[in-house]
Amino acid sequence: MVDVSVIIPVYNRGPAIAATLESCFAQAGASVEVLVVDDASTDGTREILEGYGERIRLVVLDESHGNGTFA
Repeated sequence: MVDVSVIIPVYNRGPAIAATLESCFAQAGASVEVLVVDDASTDGTREILEGYGERIRLVVLDESHGNGTFA
């Protein structure tokens, strides 16, 4: 059973996304589901996210729709 669902829209936040995800996973005593929507990042964010494998649910938009705000 999932205690907390976190949805993270992201666009070109490669340097910060790992810290954000690790903070989510570090929540003591909570089962956390993380969904990340990448709004066609071009800075390596997608590759970083793919490295998390099954720990996150990743949705990748092929075209940017507003620097993460649409995601």
